[in-house]
Amino acid sequence: MSEYPIVRAHAMITKFLPSDMLKGLAVARSLEDLLTLLFPTEYGKYIRREKVPSISSVKKIVDRVFEDRITTVLKDAPKRVQDFIATYLSNCLLY
Repeated sequence: MSEYPIVRAHAMITKFLPSDMLKGLAVARSLEDLLTLLFPTEYGKYIRREKVPSISSVKKIVDRVFEDRITTVLKDAPKRVQDFIATYLSNCLLY
């Protein structure tokens, strides 16, 4: 069922951050403020409060959530769809 990944991707729209949250993230004055805003979201399960945040640690959090989302979309996708998306992402992420 090749359209199944499309359905999963569309269903994930409910997990996107709302526009007011994105605006708040854009004006956050520190990484601590940014992580405080992200904590009650899907990103929160990867935030470690005891560590002093760094740009690289925030990037790792964003990467983990992205990876989780891609894994969910591809879970039951046909092999050819998985291969296509993996190739596409590897080309896009090599900037």
